[in-house]
Amino acid sequence: MNTIVINNNLLGDGLMCMPAVRDWHAQGNPVTMIVSDREFNNIYQHSPAIDELVVATDAQLSSLKSKYRDAIGKVAVFGDKAIFIPDICKALVMSQQNVTWEDDNGRKRRRHPSYVKMIGRQMGLTITDTHYPIRLLDDEIKYGQDFVASFSKPLLVCAALSTSCTSRESSRAVQLPPNKMLSATVWNEFIDYYKDRFDFLFVGAKGEKTIPVNADWMLGEDIRKVAAICKACAAVVSIDTGIMHLAQAVDANLLAICAAVSSQLTDCSATKGKYYCVDHSEFSPLYSPITAVTSAELIDGLKNVVEGLE
Repeated sequence: MNTIVINNNLLGDGLMCMPAVRDWHAQGNPVTMIVSDREFNNIYQHSPAIDELVVATDAQLSSLKSKYRDAIGKVAVFGDKAIFIPDICKALVMSQQNVTWEDDNGRKRRRHPSYVKMIGRQMGLTITDTHYPIRLLDDEIKYGQDFVASFSKPLLVCAALSTSCTSRESSRAVQLPPNKMLSATVWNEFIDYYKDRFDFLFVGAKGEKTIPVNADWMLGEDIRKVAAICKACAAVVSIDTGIMHLAQAVDANLLAICAAVSSQLTDCSATKGKYYCVDHSEFSPLYSPITAVTSAELIDGLKNVVEGLE
């Protein structure tokens, strides 16, 4: 029986599906993964959890989703094929329904499962390992190492942009304040503090509107090269965006910054590198908007993921 997994059109959402794909494959189910023709979807090449990777146009994906609409959010069998179309919205609803409570210094706090675990639940799986099964080839790893070695100081890769940030919803008559992106001022204060210790490289998608930070930008680079650079660099510093999940996949040292979306939902602590989250999200004692995150928190947070900064 073939299993066709139709991926989301966002890097982070797609990566969060991968533990379920891996566990489904481990049960002996061959996996053909159909993805959109977005430039970042070659990240799934060479994954041990995927037998065949098929790239489709948005129109083809839309047609498939329409044809198999009853399969969205669950595994459904059609003839000799088992179709799974992950549903991030359903995963969010399921996570809210599976809230548990824990003691925190004598008081009760909510805790709920991640998107990763709830996507697995849609497939009838219990996900215990939330690490993303992405594989880089040896020559790709060497590329990242050589790239990082070309800098005069240890390199910090920074992800400051998010297409899903409310401040980037151009269709609105009145622009909303950001819910994911930090201001250039916060980034520049962070850069200024560490500029004698690190070089900085900000990454983003091709054509993405940047912010005025005092560092170089790399836009539209092949995502597998970006992954290799993240793996080799001193640390990745990322808001809640696809690069945060990419850093987890390649076991980078990761300083994550969460506010709009609960850090429990998008948990990237499974990286085998060092991990720390500047957490202003719903289930954090510091619950507050992204605009409340300060450069001092980033400065102190980095000390948790890079040795020698204490």
